Amino acid sequence: MKTYISLVQMTGEGKREITQSLKRGEIVAQARARLGINMQYFMTFGSYDFVLIFEAPSDEAMAELLLLIGRIGAINTNTMPAITNETYEPLLEKLTAIDLGTDQV
Repeated sequence: MKTYISLVQMTGEGKREITQSLKRGEIVAQARARLGINMQYFMTFGSYDFVLIFEAPSDEAMAELLLLIGRIGAINTNTMPAITNETYEPLLEKLTAIDLGTDQV
C-alpha cells in the first residue's frame, strides 16, 4: 500500500453547506471501500481545515478518489505521496555511497 497525505481547505460552498458534510463523507467512504483505500482524518486549526492520511493500493486508485472528491466541490486538497523510514533509510544509505567530490553519481 502507498501512503498519501492531503492538506484540506473547505471551499466557500463546503462552509455554506456544512450540514451536508456527512452525506458527502458517505459518498467518499463508499468510493474508498470500492477502491480499497483506508483513511484517517484529523480536524486542524490554522491554514488547513483537515489533514487526511490515505493508504491506497495504487496511484491510479488514489487519483480516482481525488477526482471524485474534487467533483463533489466542497474541499480543495493538496495531496502528496509519503514514504516511511523503511523506504527512506535505504535511500540515505545509497547517498552515502556517492562521492560528491567526483563525477561518479
